Amino acid sequence: MRQKLILIGITSFVLCSMMVVPLAAQVTYSTPEVYQKATGKKIETFNEAPMLRTKVAAGEIPPIEQRLPEEPLIVEPVEQIGKYGGTVHLTTMGSPLSYYINEYWLTEPPLQHTTDQKSVYPNVVKGYKASDDYTTFTLFLRKGLKWSDGVPVTADDVMFWYEDILLNNDLTPIKPKQLIQGGKLVKVEKVNDYTVRFRFPRPYFSFPGIALSPPQLARIFQPKHYLKKYHIRYNPKANELAKEEGFDYWYQLFNQHGKWASVAANRGPSLEAWIVKEITTDHAVLERNPYYWKIDTAGNQLPYIDKIIVRAVGDRESYKMSVIGGETDFALSILTIEDYPLLKKNEEKGGYKVYLWKKESCASVAYFPYQTYEDPVMRKILQDIRFRKALSLAINREEINKLIYFGKGTPGQCSIPPGSKYYVPEYWRYYAEYDPERANKLLDEMGLKWNKEHTYRLRPDGKPLFIKIEGFSQPETPTIATAKLVKDYWGKIGIKVDFDFSNTSRFITRFRANKVSVTTHWVELMPEVVFNGTIWHSHEWWCKPWMDAYLKGGRAEAEKEGVPGDVIKYFELIEGFRNATSEQKRIEISHEINRLWTTNLWGIGTVGGPIPAPCVVSNHLHNVPKTGFSTWFVHFQGYTLPAQYYLSK
Repeated sequence: MRQKLILIGITSFVLCSMMVVPLAAQVTYSTPEVYQKATGKKIETFNEAPMLRTKVAAGEIPPIEQRLPEEPLIVEPVEQIGKYGGTVHLTTMGSPLSYYINEYWLTEPPLQHTTDQKSVYPNVVKGYKASDDYTTFTLFLRKGLKWSDGVPVTADDVMFWYEDILLNNDLTPIKPKQLIQGGKLVKVEKVNDYTVRFRFPRPYFSFPGIALSPPQLARIFQPKHYLKKYHIRYNPKANELAKEEGFDYWYQLFNQHGKWASVAANRGPSLEAWIVKEITTDHAVLERNPYYWKIDTAGNQLPYIDKIIVRAVGDRESYKMSVIGGETDFALSILTIEDYPLLKKNEEKGGYKVYLWKKESCASVAYFPYQTYEDPVMRKILQDIRFRKALSLAINREEINKLIYFGKGTPGQCSIPPGSKYYVPEYWRYYAEYDPERANKLLDEMGLKWNKEHTYRLRPDGKPLFIKIEGFSQPETPTIATAKLVKDYWGKIGIKVDFDFSNTSRFITRFRANKVSVTTHWVELMPEVVFNGTIWHSHEWWCKPWMDAYLKGGRAEAEKEGVPGDVIKYFELIEGFRNATSEQKRIEISHEINRLWTTNLWGIGTVGGPIPAPCVVSNHLHNVPKTGFSTWFVHFQGYTLPAQYYLSK
């Protein structure tokens, strides 16, 4: 109780300052021609950072005109034209090149999300065109685009990805579901050196938003000139080379050089704004890419910032201490709403500002009774809708919202929240009221009797009714704080509960082997999201074997594996939603998906909606939006184009 009172006191401290301001628009122009048509202005000269001018003078790199593509992407800075120079200091957890850096600072997708998230625009590619029936998508590459080592990027790099990585079963044994339509993998063909075509057997309306932009983007650009020496097709001695470097087979060595994390570690050329120059177990140094292909509206080659130094720490507490101590210039994805009071209190001392971005969620923390759990007795209980209803009714969502979210969330079911055109009030409220008496009646109805002391319930085999909640060790939402409350709520209806968030890799291994009874995760949502259907991507947390069966052979394979009819229908509707070519049709399908998902309670929600998420920005770092979306769906700050950030010191 004392902990709850302290949290309520903190609430009154922060409520008045927790305001979310409108999004600032990020404007880009695919080519100089598009820029000129839109503004009437023409960019005739290019500028570069002083450190690059020095390298040009020394003959180390060509002049800027030879490094930029013929049609660079043009960025209109959020605030103003930036200044060249300086070093940004970042802190991360785990490896110095963890996905917090690789994905959210360095990723350059073929297509990028607009600020309002309602569409995508050309990024690495200069444009794309869909056929009238949405079965064929043609991508147009930028002529003169170069890898960070100066080698031209062409359609051959895309075809290398398709023919030699995607189609190679040693490298890609499981094909990405976002590239499968109607049970068949995409076909890719080279039209010419700067044009490639993607073909599907049936309409795939959402392909650009699902597969060519975050978060599920296919990394279709791969440096063939660098990677082919590790590929058995191009180097018959690749296995020998692998053994020399300590691997058994060529594809193991290839993955070390070809996977995203390795490319970012400077084992090969990239297309990112900064490339890695130094890396150890606890820090990394990144330096500007001299061949980066974006410019600002004054003709200045981006990025503005010369270097990024990343320091790795072991846990969230160390990370937060680094932030409030002013040791990092930007922090977002690792922070949660729980951290806001501490961050705000140290704002002046740390030399930073705390902005509130939004984490749009169906459920900031959701619970998934695992439908294929290995224990047959407990599996039958978890599959009983009465049990899932009881779990949901036992949760006091209003109290969670008050204690953890400072009253700024929206209590509800794990469903489409208010604010979305796909929202249905009855589903958001479905079994989301706090009613432990009704929950107990449902468990009684199931025959789950209490022990003699009436302290906990028993399974049909006489064992204590026990649930262990498991999840990631580095959550992006208040997973642990919520679990502490939920343990108490479920305990009051006779369920013994424990939780473990200590080891991410162990958790993933366990739930994929059906050894976790209840998983927990956050279910994010962008209200008008363009990568249609991924709001229901959470099947992995409650029925991965069922989804695998469906992906393998559709309805026939799923039925053979005993997947329930509602689940199969749910998977089919998601495909229909992604490919519907009218908004009215998508709304109709979404309501049916929402009905199936919510009334089956495959996921049990707590608090959702546009929850404020702290973003810490150094007083010296500029062109960072004051608000945005703090979500994996857009790679956190990635869609705000960090290459346009600049330092005033």
